[in-house]
Amino acid sequence: MAPCYALQKVIVLSILIVYYFHQMGEFDKILKENIEALFLPLSEKLFGIRITQTREVKEKLQTTIEREPDFLKWVTDETGQEFLLHLEFQTQDDPKMVYRMAEYKALLLRKFEVPVHQFVLFLGPGQSQMVSQLPEGQEISGYTLKNLSEVPLQQTLSSSVPEEILLAILGDYPPEEGKQVIQRIIERLWALQDDETTRQRYLQHLVILSRLRKLDNLAKEITESMPITYDIESDSFYKEGLEKGLERGLEKGLERGLEKGLVRGKLLMIKNMLKNGVLSIAQIAEIAETTEEAVRKIAEDL
Repeated sequence: MAPCYALQKVIVLSILIVYYFHQMGEFDKILKENIEALFLPLSEKLFGIRITQTREVKEKLQTTIEREPDFLKWVTDETGQEFLLHLEFQTQDDPKMVYRMAEYKALLLRKFEVPVHQFVLFLGPGQSQMVSQLPEGQEISGYTLKNLSEVPLQQTLSSSVPEEILLAILGDYPPEEGKQVIQRIIERLWALQDDETTRQRYLQHLVILSRLRKLDNLAKEITESMPITYDIESDSFYKEGLEKGLERGLEKGLERGLEKGLVRGKLLMIKNMLKNGVLSIAQIAEIAETTEEAVRKIAEDL
């Protein structure tokens, strides 16, 4: 067995484990990749928004926000309710104050998941003219939840947008009809697209999305019987999982793998020096940083 075999096993195992768990939270990448084609049909069918025009948001969202409230305390009132009391002090009007407070509240709600009571104390002269309520349509009151599993199967299968047809695998149908659904999806995709490369990409996405319905083995079985096969090495999830798996596998596996690999490497080195017959037992022990007794034991096994 090669000295690095143990290390290779650890790395490969790490890759597989990281790949499996990583992909479970990354299915939305399929939707993100196809969002341009899906945007208009999904907006009207799922959200009830009939769009006439769109434009890009060029500004990037700030990913790290550090805010230090002027005053923040846990408070319990006379009814026994516990909440966060947040105070901000202003010496002059800030036209963006209402948005700043909304930002604070969103951050506090996300972190603590409890009611937040907010107040701004104006310390300047006269009466503050700051707006204290978000304009209509900008209130933070929640979001609309839509379940893709409730979308009628025929609605997505009858679409002329291939990316939308792929979503039929996540639609409304009994689990036992999975095979027929997969076959119908492929038939519709083939009817709309004759480019072999594009077809292969659709099959890859279909297999990945089918994991969310535990139909991936069935999807692979069907796609593998077709002229175009599912190539796991071209799967973006596989590539990303491989990179992260190697990174983590090297971190966790190197320590164990290299430890075993070094032991085997040292053993091989001692054997080679013994076979050459040039050095004495004492010299070999010194070079290998081991005891003479250990070298003699290895010599006996040769």
